[in-house]
Amino acid sequence: MKLNASQYWAYGLLLMVILFFALIRFHLRQCPLERDEGEYACAGQLMLQGIPPYQLVYSMKLPGTFAAYSVILALFGQTPAGIHLGLLWINAATTFLVFLLARRLFGQLAGLVAAALAARRAGYRPAHRRARRPATPAARLRLKRA
Repeated sequence: MKLNASQYWAYGLLLMVILFFALIRFHLRQCPLERDEGEYACAGQLMLQGIPPYQLVYSMKLPGTFAAYSVILALFGQTPAGIHLGLLWINAATTFLVFLLARRLFGQLAGLVAAALAARRAGYRPAHRRARRPATPAARLRLKRA
């Protein structure tokens, strides 16, 4: 399969999008884990120790997430930075797959836009932004009244 000039440009722009968001996430890799990330990481650590899901961690989430986090912990280390680096690679792969799917369905420009939106949407918020904004609308309402 031979690529033409517009396809080279599309892959070049896609690489720039992936690198742009990867650099931002790399810079924020030392941020503390969010509430759910900590739960997934704890369950993933237990799985690495041979303890099956739901034996010591009580959660309504599916075990696939715990298994994915255990793989990330095994490959990148059992630190917040390691978890964020693993998620950075997963985000890059997801962005690429979104590009391929949208390009096939709707064309090259739509593929690039979808990939950029997917890369942007998949990010995590740094700790200083989480602390300002409560998780639920009801909690925001209570804070406004206080």
